[in-house]
Amino acid sequence: MRCFVEHIISRIANDDITRAVKSDHLLLSLGTVLFEKLGSERANEVRSRMRNGARLKMVLQEITSLQDFITGSNFDNCAKSVRT
Repeated sequence: MRCFVEHIISRIANDDITRAVKSDHLLLSLGTVLFEKLGSERANEVRSRMRNGARLKMVLQEITSLQDFITGSNFDNCAKSVRT
């Protein structure tokens, strides 16, 4: 866990997305599993995936239901959120 904090958490940009990552148990678990699987050589990829998950979470929180996400006009916004 110490290596995960050292290579991932301590080096992630400090912004709203990072705060969403740090406050979400599932995103932290995702990062831990990816870090164990990919190693410190691919730490940038782990950070990127965690940040993409946080962006998606932030967009989904603005949508009232999952149904709106899947079939509604918000789908493009959600897809765009993880591409940026």
